[in-house]
Amino acid sequence: MALLIGGASISGSEMVRGAGLAWFSAATYALYLVLNSSVGHRVGSLRTASFVILVGSTACILQFALTRDVTALLVSWRVYALTAGMALITTIIPVYLVD
Repeated sequence: MALLIGGASISGSEMVRGAGLAWFSAATYALYLVLNSSVGHRVGSLRTASFVILVGSTACILQFALTRDVTALLVSWRVYALTAGMALITTIIPVYLVD
């Protein structure tokens, strides 16, 4: 069975792998939501949010280190500036303003 969206074709083991990863992501997010309420009450929502951001950032850095060569970091300073701005505006500020 092949899935065709916008010219991209995914079939066979890649479709199963992608579906498994999507399911795992949904399951871990559900677990986070369930466990976050009790932890948030004990240690405070600001500390919980900071810990979650730290764990997520660590996972992203680890994935990059395992899947890319270090030369992939050699990009224009504009890329770093845009990335930092995007992280600040779309992640850090909203998380701490909601808290």
